[in-house]
Amino acid sequence: MPNDLSSAPMVLTKLMKSVFSLLRRKGYSSIVYLDDTLLLGRSFLECQNNVYETLKLLSEMGFVIHPGKSVLISSQKIEFLGFLLDSRLMRILLPERKIKKVLDLVSKILRQESTTIQNLAETLGVLVSTFPAVELAPLYYRKAKSLKTQALKHAKGDFAARLTLTSDVILELQWWLNIANHASKAIEPRSIDKYLCSDAFKLGWAPVDEYSMKTATGEWSSEEKGFDINVLETKAVYLGLKCFAQDIKDTHVRLCSDNITTVAYINKMGETK
Repeated sequence: MPNDLSSAPMVLTKLMKSVFSLLRRKGYSSIVYLDDTLLLGRSFLECQNNVYETLKLLSEMGFVIHPGKSVLISSQKIEFLGFLLDSRLMRILLPERKIKKVLDLVSKILRQESTTIQNLAETLGVLVSTFPAVELAPLYYRKAKSLKTQALKHAKGDFAARLTLTSDVILELQWWLNIANHASKAIEPRSIDKYLCSDAFKLGWAPVDEYSMKTATGEWSSEEKGFDINVLETKAVYLGLKCFAQDIKDTHVRLCSDNITTVAYINKMGETK
């Protein structure tokens, strides 16, 4: 298949889907992204059998396995798609090279009285690339992203223009310096301790604690009644948490809303606007 062909990723994905569906029918688990594959097993022996059967099938189909880029001995800690997966801790970790890059870029920007929009944009790009392995990361980059967007607009698209970091942006970047060396993220979420459903309508709001079946209701103020329904639905979730989860800590609360904008807003931990 020629390089840079736009349809190549789709064709390869469809092709590999057929190959690995056969292996899955035999009971072998795997995660496939284009030509990167992670083979899984509940034990060392099961992993090795998975490796053997996968290599055998791929070789029979004419694929060439690159030994220098492959890990053929089962391990409980392995790098996949740029992140370390630890099956003992069940967490996603950053490789040392990514930690170093984050620390170098953030430290460099903080040492300067001012920086270019290009430097800030590059730093933000690296920070965003670490999100899969950094818990709460989306909460600590939006001030910087907003500053970059405003500065770029003011400079009429000139990335070489300079800007000065605000105190809020400095605090965000310092957070990254503090957590980079021990950042991680759970592969699977912890068990749910509380389940809250919320609903909003033009007159008021009504959350429900699904475990205790307790309910609460409230009316919107005259000003709030004029808000967009997406704003009301999101605020209803907040008010539900204040009613049923205000005093609890270290608890996994699952939130339920029938508004897709609210769900997206919460899952993304807010937005820049």
